[in-house]
Amino acid sequence: MHTKRFGLYIIVFLLVFGYVGLVFTAKRQPQVQDAPLSYPSEEECEEVTGSACKFVMCDLIPEGKTFEEVCGRGFTKGWQPQQSSS
Repeated sequence: MHTKRFGLYIIVFLLVFGYVGLVFTAKRQPQVQDAPLSYPSEEECEEVTGSACKFVMCDLIPEGKTFEEVCGRGFTKGWQPQQSSS
C-alpha cells in the first residue's frame, strides 16, 4: 500500500517539476518579431508611407543576441519610415 502511494507521489512530483521547467524554458526563449518592411529608395518609402524615411542597415548586433532578435525575422536593409518621437 505504501509503495503505491510513494509511486503516486513520485509521478506527481515529476509532472509538477516538468511543468515548471517547461514554463521557465518557454519564458527564456528570445522573442523574434517580423521585421518592418524596407523600401529600395527614399522616394518610394516616403510616397507609400507618407512619412519621412531613413536608411536602416541593422549592422550592430550585441553579443549574446541573434540577428533576428535585434533586426526582426526577414529583415532587409533599405529605407524605412522614421518612428515618430512621442
